Amino acid sequence: MNANLKNIGAMAIAASLLVQAGAASAEGWAVEGYGGVRFEGNLGYGAMDFDTDQGTMFGARVLYTPNDSNLSFGAEYNRSQAEYTGYDSSVNSQAILAVGRYTFPSNSPLSFYAGLGLGAIEVEYDGGSMFAPYSGSATTFGGQVSLGVSYDISERVSLLGEFIHQRAFDDVTIAGVNGIGYSSNNVVVGVRFEF
Repeated sequence: MNANLKNIGAMAIAASLLVQAGAASAEGWAVEGYGGVRFEGNLGYGAMDFDTDQGTMFGARVLYTPNDSNLSFGAEYNRSQAEYTGYDSSVNSQAILAVGRYTFPSNSPLSFYAGLGLGAIEVEYDGGSMFAPYSGSATTFGGQVSLGVSYDISERVSLLGEFIHQRAFDDVTIAGVNGIGYSSNNVVVGVRFEF
């Protein structure tokens, strides 16, 4: 991860913690971990578009929900990977985002939610053995939207299923190649622990 992404990530996490500093105890805090599938896609590289194979995404979130609120705020880190179809090269991402979530009211263990995240996305091109000199990474501003479902298996533990669409808002330049794009559609499953 390059130094700019680390600095932006540290600032996003610090800002999130400052917003949440009013919480005197762990009440209202939750951590989530997830992993899943990044779907096949089509991304720009230079002047051409290339298909990508199915890949992976995994990540973690820290969220704070004020008392009697359907809104949660926090920070998220995630990483996705996928190879270009027919090549041993890949386009990968790391993101550090400030996130917000709205959970729709429910009187059952099953609930639905929608989320939004904004922050830094590091786009990485791995040229593999054939295009190794073009390997590198660049960081840009990006975001994600998510729709999910949560099922409470106990008072403090829930199972999650979520669709995440993530996108870099601008193409990046890596190793002198312009127009490298990044977006992904992902379905993940995970677990939530509340404190």
